[in-house]
Amino acid sequence: MTRRSNVRLAVLLLLVTSGVACLWGQSAEEFTELNRYFPIEQGTAVADLGAGNGDWSLLIAEAVGTDGRVIATEVDEDLVNDMNSRFSDQANISVVLGEQNRTGLEADCCDAILIRLVYHHFEEPEEILTDLWNALRPEGRVAVIDFTPGNNLPRSNVPEFRGGHGVEPDTVVEEMTAQGFDLIDRVQPWSGETDRFLLVFKRLESRP
Repeated sequence: MTRRSNVRLAVLLLLVTSGVACLWGQSAEEFTELNRYFPIEQGTAVADLGAGNGDWSLLIAEAVGTDGRVIATEVDEDLVNDMNSRFSDQANISVVLGEQNRTGLEADCCDAILIRLVYHHFEEPEEILTDLWNALRPEGRVAVIDFTPGNNLPRSNVPEFRGGHGVEPDTVVEEMTAQGFDLIDRVQPWSGETDRFLLVFKRLESRP
């Protein structure tokens, strides 16, 4: 490889690394903002529903500390395997394989649940929300971060009844309150994105 090729490769690696760092910085900034409305405290158990590659699970793990616990759930088995490898040395993170209508969470297992950019994929929201209610401890909180459907994103992996790729915040509120949750905070736009919103709910003592 020539010196010029080496330089080009070095520049490319720098750009890629900088991009990853930038994205991680954006996540950390949003996470800090989230804590204003949805405090994640040391020693608590928090589920990261639809954790994807696990970046947010790591942020949560740092917030809950070694005495806390993070449960990262995913319906994609490959992502579950990737996270299991990634978190092999992370004692306070466990990874759970869920299903389209089941979270995989045990009853009474967590103090809080984060659902970030996932809610609009729920094909059977009533069943999932029943599962979430059972997984939460009394007074537990749920934070939903999502976006509205007015966009050009593909609809192939989103239920038709959502009317597009996304979900209306009023729809989330209606579905959540029907399953035993009380809305306690609403922020829109969220994190500088006009189509995004944050909804925070508290688990009620009983379901309707």
